[in-house]
Amino acid sequence: MARKCPTLENVNPLLREMQNGEIACISLRAMEIEQELRKGSVKPFSEVIRADVNDNQAMGQKPVTFIRQVMAVCAYPPLLHDDFIPSDVKARANSILDECGGRSAGAYTYSEGIHLIREHIAQYLQRRDGVQASAENVILTAGASEALRSILNVLNSPNDGNRIGVMVPVPRDPSFTSLLNEFGMVEIDYFLEEDQEWSISLNELSSALKAASSYCIPRAILVINPGNPTGSVLNSNTMEEIIQFAVRQKLVLLADESYQFNAFGQGCFFQSFKKTMMLMSEPFSHLELVSIMSGSTGILGECGLRCGCCELMNIREDVISVYKKSICVKMCPSVMGQIALDCMICPPEPHEPSYPSFIQECRDIMQSLYEKATIAINALNEIDGIQCNNYTGSTFVFPKIYIPERAVIEAKTKGQTPDTFYAMQLLEETGICSVPGALYGQIPGTYHLRWASKLNLKIWSRIEIMDDDELQILRAKRLAELQGQRNIGGQGDQAAAEEQKAKEEEFKNQILTQVLSKEARGRLSTISIAKPETGKMLENMVINMARTGRIRSQLDDKEFIHLLEEVNRQVKHNTPTVKFDRRRAALDSDDEF
Repeated sequence: MARKCPTLENVNPLLREMQNGEIACISLRAMEIEQELRKGSVKPFSEVIRADVNDNQAMGQKPVTFIRQVMAVCAYPPLLHDDFIPSDVKARANSILDECGGRSAGAYTYSEGIHLIREHIAQYLQRRDGVQASAENVILTAGASEALRSILNVLNSPNDGNRIGVMVPVPRDPSFTSLLNEFGMVEIDYFLEEDQEWSISLNELSSALKAASSYCIPRAILVINPGNPTGSVLNSNTMEEIIQFAVRQKLVLLADESYQFNAFGQGCFFQSFKKTMMLMSEPFSHLELVSIMSGSTGILGECGLRCGCCELMNIREDVISVYKKSICVKMCPSVMGQIALDCMICPPEPHEPSYPSFIQECRDIMQSLYEKATIAINALNEIDGIQCNNYTGSTFVFPKIYIPERAVIEAKTKGQTPDTFYAMQLLEETGICSVPGALYGQIPGTYHLRWASKLNLKIWSRIEIMDDDELQILRAKRLAELQGQRNIGGQGDQAAAEEQKAKEEEFKNQILTQVLSKEARGRLSTISIAKPETGKMLENMVINMARTGRIRSQLDDKEFIHLLEEVNRQVKHNTPTVKFDRRRAALDSDDEF
């Protein structure tokens, strides 16, 4: 066989060393379980809930009509003559097509993006901040991550072997770490204050910078506002402190403001770093600032269109020229993504026909996101061993989880972080796929999970089904107690208890008869005699599956054997595992291992 030229040893080492193992192992196992369910494997759940996925539309969010109509007309101009298309949609599509070569959305645009759309973004920024904005300083990109990648590429200038460092919040989106690794830059972590709603401490910034200055050249500070994955929104006082810090330390401020349209928490509002900076006196009003915005998140949810932009402020003209030169080799961002972003920041006017539906659809999306986030936080905070901060922005919840010491030890023996171990057990027991906090970074000794908040209605509805089952048992027990109280006096009390026990046994047998074939019932009977504990576990599993609608037809002997194998594995291994109270999705204590 001929020798292969690219090998693992000679590929780019910066790319080779990128880490994504924590999420990869969970995601791969989730896909395996989905395959197993499709093949008829019996689990304590009927589907995998991908709470790890941050893709609104994949999870059922409807696209905004106005945006899709403008995109459709631009993609197929004959629709301009269709009476079904609103007049304002036609006007917007016409104006965009006039900017495209050959009036075709398939033609290249300028590397910086369509000039008309850049002007619309500048007008939006001016309305938002009350500060002058220039289209020349607005650059359209293929999503927020591409905007950051281009900026880092410009800032990356190692000197005498000293690498460039960028201050990065912890927790943060792991893609930031990957970008820094890609360019061989140093990640300077500063930890957010979880007990202060994930705020930023000036002391923490100073300590992190001082420690890093001995081994790298700090060049920039990244701030994510609203936070990802924390969902927190910074107040103006904290933002002013960050600006002052950046100016004094001669750092470029990279403000990832992708989730600005999601700042809908109670009493919360978004204020840009640009506005905050311009309200300050010199020299702080002259801070070198790069503000990044995305159309892939929030209301739009157009993740696949890859639409974003950045605004460069107080950056030298010759440096901006270098930046524009660097993006020329990438040609232009997706035209459809540019169009979607244009429709978001320049929506229909009140007098235009698309305005009522646009406003209503956006309100419905925001209300849905807010309600789901509220339900998620309230539900999480009711669970023993889980604590979740209030939600103000972004589309995630990032609760802290308290993991028993024995589970921490067991995780280490498996070569996993404790929250990865927790997430894997959560997946196996409930079918809920989450992202371990280790991937985002966290203070040592603390553990977290990240869930997409928009999915949590589905999660809680599943848990509510479990609630009903357990409530039936509790009601039966309570009924027996009340009957016993009414029949005080020896034989009456005993007779009532025996009657209740007989009813419960009859009810159990009815369920087993309905859902198990004759052969499977015979096997269960034999097991119950030989191994009562195993038989009881099998009975409980089958009854729970039947009550929650996860058995659609009678289980034959072969399917029942699969259940038996699962129970035998649990009994055989008898190792410390994270056990979940499925009603409350909580970890058992150490004493219950």
